[in-house]
Amino acid sequence: MKKLLILILFIVLFLKLYGQEPTAEQFTDRDGLASMTVFKVIQDKTGYIWIATARGITKFDGRIFSTIDLSGLLDREIINIVEDSRGKIWFNNLSGQIGIVDDSSYQLFSPKNENFKGLPTKLFGHDSVLYLTYNNSKLEQNRILKLALDDQALIKESVIHTHTHAFDFIKKFQGNWYDEKIRTIDSKNVLHLISGDGIDTIQNYSNQAFPSLTKRIEFITANSTIFYSQNNWLIKQKGNAASKKVFNFASYALNGVEEVNQKFWILTKNGIYVLNKLSDEIDNHWFKGKTINSVFVDKEQNIWLSTTGNGLLLVRNMNVRPYTAFNSNLQKTDIHSLLFDEDSDNLFVGTSGGFLTEFDQKSKKVVTHKLPFSGRLKTIVKKDPSTLFLGLDDGLCSFDFNKKTSIVHDDEKAIKMLQVGNSMNLWLGTSSHLYRTPLIELDSKKNEIDNILLEKRTNALHIDFEGKVWIGTSNGLFVYLNDNLEALFVEEKPKGYYVNNIVESLDSTIWVATSGNGLLQIKNKKLVQKYTSKDILPSNNCISLATNHELLCIGTDKGLVKYNYSSGKIERLTTDNGLPSNEINCLSIDDQQIYVGTPKGLTILDKKNKKVNEVELPIYLTQLSVNGIDTMFHLAKNLAFTENTVQIGYKALSFKTSQNEKYNYRLLGLDSKWLESNTRSARFHSLPPGKYEFQVQMINERGQKRSKVAKFAFSIHNAWWRSIWFYLSLIISSLGLLFGIFYWRQQDLLQRQKRENELNNRIQSLRMEALQTQMNPHFIYNSLNAIQDFFVTSDDESGLIYLSKFAHLIRQIFENSGSELISLRDEIEFLKLYLDLENLRFGDRIDIKLHIEDTLQDLLDEKEIPPLIIQPVIENAFKHGLKHKLRDGLLEVSFHYVDKDLIKCVIQDNGVGRKFAEMKKKSFEKDRKMSSMEATRKRLEIWKPDSSVNQKFKIIDLENEDGKAIGTKIEIFI
Repeated sequence: MKKLLILILFIVLFLKLYGQEPTAEQFTDRDGLASMTVFKVIQDKTGYIWIATARGITKFDGRIFSTIDLSGLLDREIINIVEDSRGKIWFNNLSGQIGIVDDSSYQLFSPKNENFKGLPTKLFGHDSVLYLTYNNSKLEQNRILKLALDDQALIKESVIHTHTHAFDFIKKFQGNWYDEKIRTIDSKNVLHLISGDGIDTIQNYSNQAFPSLTKRIEFITANSTIFYSQNNWLIKQKGNAASKKVFNFASYALNGVEEVNQKFWILTKNGIYVLNKLSDEIDNHWFKGKTINSVFVDKEQNIWLSTTGNGLLLVRNMNVRPYTAFNSNLQKTDIHSLLFDEDSDNLFVGTSGGFLTEFDQKSKKVVTHKLPFSGRLKTIVKKDPSTLFLGLDDGLCSFDFNKKTSIVHDDEKAIKMLQVGNSMNLWLGTSSHLYRTPLIELDSKKNEIDNILLEKRTNALHIDFEGKVWIGTSNGLFVYLNDNLEALFVEEKPKGYYVNNIVESLDSTIWVATSGNGLLQIKNKKLVQKYTSKDILPSNNCISLATNHELLCIGTDKGLVKYNYSSGKIERLTTDNGLPSNEINCLSIDDQQIYVGTPKGLTILDKKNKKVNEVELPIYLTQLSVNGIDTMFHLAKNLAFTENTVQIGYKALSFKTSQNEKYNYRLLGLDSKWLESNTRSARFHSLPPGKYEFQVQMINERGQKRSKVAKFAFSIHNAWWRSIWFYLSLIISSLGLLFGIFYWRQQDLLQRQKRENELNNRIQSLRMEALQTQMNPHFIYNSLNAIQDFFVTSDDESGLIYLSKFAHLIRQIFENSGSELISLRDEIEFLKLYLDLENLRFGDRIDIKLHIEDTLQDLLDEKEIPPLIIQPVIENAFKHGLKHKLRDGLLEVSFHYVDKDLIKCVIQDNGVGRKFAEMKKKSFEKDRKMSSMEATRKRLEIWKPDSSVNQKFKIIDLENEDGKAIGTKIEIFI
């Protein structure tokens, strides 16, 4: 047992708290880079990263580096690359060769203009135009060549400037000084301005703004600011003003200046110096000892640093400030405990090796203290304003951070968690037990703690606002109050939750981090909700917790979650966001910042959520294989039934998510449900025949889409013996014989039916003709009697007129008698002639009227009826009704429109009525077998047998109020 130890703690190093360089991921030749020396990085229109190195060009898609074959070049030291408007990548090497590359090869560019002689030295791209500098000091014909693309995407060459001095630098001015123009610097340190048309507007500013320098100068322009250098001096000049700011970088050569995140980054052989634009002061010095050649910011705001000898550096998040053993006073990288002291505004950090690091935010210093133990510092709690209790793997001690002294209290127990109770008790959770000891006994320097309350491994302790002690163990959650120990949720989980941490929010909600069961939300000792990887968590293994106001920070083995439990908003942070590790060992939080302890160092984050700028990324279908054989997409839209195992490759070029990129995909036709994957391909086995559409999109950690949906539609055909045509042909073949048998029988029946129908039709036609011929002699007989009466009565003139009209009428009878149907107009014309004859016969005794509705005029030629269908009815009116009227006889014949298929004919007389006429004709016509009225009925029945004759032929007896007959009305519907 160790006795009381007082150690003099020492300060290893002082560093500014806010001066830490951003976290950078390093890519080397082991990852696939062509060389550890990188000169320039660009991103093409499709999203790929192109890297110019000392040994060639490398293309990067976020996971795989592929190097372009540049065999045959004079050298493969590529110093510059640019992209033209077609998406082609241009490069130039140290030997002055200029070429164009694609995915696997290259071709050299040689100007067609024979006047271009000399060595191409510079390549610059702007607004889809390329500029090349050709220097030939012997011929004093140094030129700038402009390359543009015409409508046919062919390269057009033009000379925009010729000068006696070699051109050394060319760049586009980004500010508003002298408008936005191209600037060049020649070997005599003369600055030129080239107009937008690229022809001749050149101005010399060598005697106005720039000194005569003997060394090569380079410049960038931003907000009308120009930087130029000589040796190790950097000169900053605002516009064309005479005032300058001079910076001396000692022995570190300068490689350039770039504007990043509203600050000037000065690139040197000793890292990056960050220049504040307002104060002209150097704020930070990052990546010391590394030669930084260039800086590039991609579409997702990732920052790429080209280095000499250190490969490619990628900074994903500039807002994350990491502290490691390499850039701070941390003696160990693995962080196991954190405590933010609100009284002193200091942060205390515990690591392995028995080290306690103190971040003094007032003095901006970082101080590390060595404790009298060598294990991990697992827990830190505050005893009083100047004293901390520290629990380590190999004991318990207290530390006075004012006096810088420590006292050992127990050197045998493996401490996991400490808490100081309101009753002045210290609660100790160890690897095997839960202890409670009065603080007064520790003050008396008692060297052993043996008051056991629970024989379980205790990982978490929390004393809530009501004084209850919450105890988290490896097999259960407990609450202790008034000497009563209560186990919670035994019914739900009999073996108990494995608890790692417990915190309480301001609304008295208890939050419990568990291994394998996510996050528990407890209110009044009742489980309110369980959060898992199905909702807000990236993993169900929760390690650490911290809360402040409405923000709850959850540390898991797959990153950090910032959860606003009032609004429900979440933000997930991983190594892709700048964390040094996804395993979050411990957390602490104040009003402004979140402190994150990981196995790879400490990270300080701003508490306030910052807007995530996630641009929409293009997504590509990259590969298709059918039954294990690669094929082209356009050749695989229609597959045979045996080609039913399909694998589709895809990728969205994201350098923010890197190896943690996620995709949603589905195969419509198989399943409409989206599936999540972190791979770049999907495989479907033994697909049934049908139509399919594969869809895929990239998503972020919150399940929100980051790309449009890429699609590929294809079909798998049925086997010929499973096709519907096969089954149809089989059915047809099976039924063919039956059909042949029944077909002959059916045809035979049809022929018989046809002959029978023809016979019936002929019989009906003969019956109609018989009736018609029966009526014609009857009418002729009556007419001849009338003519005889005229001549007998010596009315020769009337007899002749009647005879002439009768002859005309007979001719029409013979013309119509050969037709089954005649037009309504012909029938009416026939009736007019007939009525004229009857009018001559009866004279003034009978008034005859014929009326046709105007609406029937268009139907007179279209409507067809049997001939002599109406005349016998009119004749019957004369013969039986009006014949007995000695004077004032009246006959009215009218035609009325019913609908387009039906016309009504009304024959009305004021004769003696049917009863009187019946008595008269009984003796006269007793031998006639069929009257004209009955013949008309029969003809109507034969003509239209589909409906009752009574509905088409109606006889209405007209009577006065006394019941005396006053005439007859007949309605015929034709």
